Amino acid sequence: EVDDVSPKIRYDVNEFLHHTGIEAFFKPMLAWCAEHNVKARIQPYGFVTDNIEGAGIADLPEMEISAGEKDAVPWFDTRIGPKKYVASGAHLYGRNIVTVEAYTYQHWEPYRATLEELKIASDIFLRSGANKFYNHGYTGIPERGIAPTRGFYAAIHIGHDNVWWPYYPKLSEYLSRCCYLLRQGAFTSDVAIYSPLANQWTIDALNARRWTRDFDWGELGRLLIANGYDFDLINDDVLQNRATFDGDALRIGDNAYRFLLLPNIEAMPLKSLQRIRDFVDRGGTAIALERTPQFSTGFEEHRANDEAVRKLAGELFADSRGRLDDGCREYGEGRTYQLRTVMDRSDVLDRQSSALDPFLKVLREHLAPDFGIDFVRMAWRDNPGLTFVHRRDGDRHIYFVTNVQEYAINMPVAFRVTGKTPWLWNPYDGTVRLLHAYEDCGNATTVPIRLAPYASTFIVFEPDDGRSHVTFTNARDVLDVGAGHVELLVDANGSWAVQFDDGSARRVEIADIPSVLALSGPWKLVLEGEGFAPVERSLERLTSWTEDPELRHFSGTGRYATEFTVPEAYLDVSMVVLFNPGDVGEIADVYINNAYAGTTWMRGQHVDVTDVVREGANQLEVRVTNTLINRVAGMTEPPPVPEELRERLGAGVNDAHNAMAHLSGFEPLPRSGLLGPVTIQPLKRVTLQR
Repeated sequence: EVDDVSPKIRYDVNEFLHHTGIEAFFKPMLAWCAEHNVKARIQPYGFVTDNIEGAGIADLPEMEISAGEKDAVPWFDTRIGPKKYVASGAHLYGRNIVTVEAYTYQHWEPYRATLEELKIASDIFLRSGANKFYNHGYTGIPERGIAPTRGFYAAIHIGHDNVWWPYYPKLSEYLSRCCYLLRQGAFTSDVAIYSPLANQWTIDALNARRWTRDFDWGELGRLLIANGYDFDLINDDVLQNRATFDGDALRIGDNAYRFLLLPNIEAMPLKSLQRIRDFVDRGGTAIALERTPQFSTGFEEHRANDEAVRKLAGELFADSRGRLDDGCREYGEGRTYQLRTVMDRSDVLDRQSSALDPFLKVLREHLAPDFGIDFVRMAWRDNPGLTFVHRRDGDRHIYFVTNVQEYAINMPVAFRVTGKTPWLWNPYDGTVRLLHAYEDCGNATTVPIRLAPYASTFIVFEPDDGRSHVTFTNARDVLDVGAGHVELLVDANGSWAVQFDDGSARRVEIADIPSVLALSGPWKLVLEGEGFAPVERSLERLTSWTEDPELRHFSGTGRYATEFTVPEAYLDVSMVVLFNPGDVGEIADVYINNAYAGTTWMRGQHVDVTDVVREGANQLEVRVTNTLINRVAGMTEPPPVPEELRERLGAGVNDAHNAMAHLSGFEPLPRSGLLGPVTIQPLKRVTLQR
């Protein structure tokens, strides 16, 4: 370190490397791809470049890093990292498609992942801005059987030799529908966060990975996302050269940001701070978190620029006097704030509940959340995982909503859209239906959201067509609203109410819904699979295969059979009959009376069996497929290379990763089989005259 000079020189070196990287790699590769009519798909982090600009100039910017990775990161992954840098670059520079290298290191053991886990990780990629998936992955290998020592261990094992491979279309079709909708229109968010890259360039040179990984974002990502505010990271190039100011909005391309955050920034280019001053002067809101900038960047005229940065920061921002002081200051037509203990909340007493958090109060004072949860009504201190992404396509507003937590939710959510009619787009099966229950509150539209654990849906707001709708009901669903009637779906006996948009209301008493039917067996279980002698069991109760020493290393499909009796009341024309398998490890095909009824591959899913059950005796078969790790964990040595492949591949095995030592005897094995409780649930369609 040389006095105050070294940070300036480090910045200049890194800026030089950035421009050199753009000129020496990005532009030649992009030009070659254009000449050969292909697209350049680039993961722009780890290069000696501004990764936001790198993402912006790539044909197909790509992200990585899965939620839930390595059994360490939570599923509700709100970290600000490469995913957000890449998506932000795409949004700022007008790239509509953002690809993802999906599922690397979901677990250290590549054979453990379930379709449900891949779906959960996918939802966080989608939430982060991805809309095109490349799987890691399908390994090109001529062997038909599983060979743990001849694989790619950073990847999840997606291939023909995985026991759940026949069900992979369930995931791929889901993702296709999601990606289609999330390419429509443009990403919409409220918050622009100034990228700390210039600050990091003053701290470390020549190590591009550390520029992003060494910056401590603390609680900021979760505070924004879990409380209904989405964001982009904004770099110096865009702030200085592409952004325009329109009243209280910072406009970049199709997006209008209402807040600009400076996240614990100590050093930044003077020109960027001057642009922030202009934004505030014309009506914008800027919020400095933890500190205000005190230093400029670059060696040229650095002492004069340092003084100018300190002077301008002092004019713009008032000093915060403590945890509860928002440091508010009027400046020109706009306003600035300085808040402390927003990112750094290492002291547990600095962690405020969402309804009381000083930072969130400042945001709400200016703008209601795009995705609003009433924390007081729900008695939630914070949001454990219900999240969203919002795109606007002309007059349409498209919201992807996903419940990234192990609990079902049934609650109202306020979408910051008015004068529109909501439709539900089901990404699992592609069905689209009008939602008849919602309330336009003038500044938002409240829609009841019911989602199973880790389930997701799309709420698409279309121009209002003026049709009548329900503003309140305690029924499970509203199936139709006509000129003179309303049709409800209810799931229990009792009193059911409905209120309409014209203020009128109706109530009905229901007393004829039969009780839930529990299917307790006895069960006949048959297991047949590769390398496993057929086994039959008679079961009085359902337990995991892993609890039986003879079954614990079985990977494949087990067939459960039993008989149950359906009373006449279940078959009334007004009834809807659902089959609930309870806990399943991991995928269940349901057959009733030898007719295929449906498949569950996510917890909380059920199968509509209205058309296949009959009065009296019914035959049930549930075919359950588990994971490949059970079989692999039971191996004591790697399988040999097949005889017919030895001339081509040799007879040895690849032990470079010490794979068998890591996989053989792996514990604990995941739950496997049908665990229940298995039930038949009747629902009733009820029509009321208005």
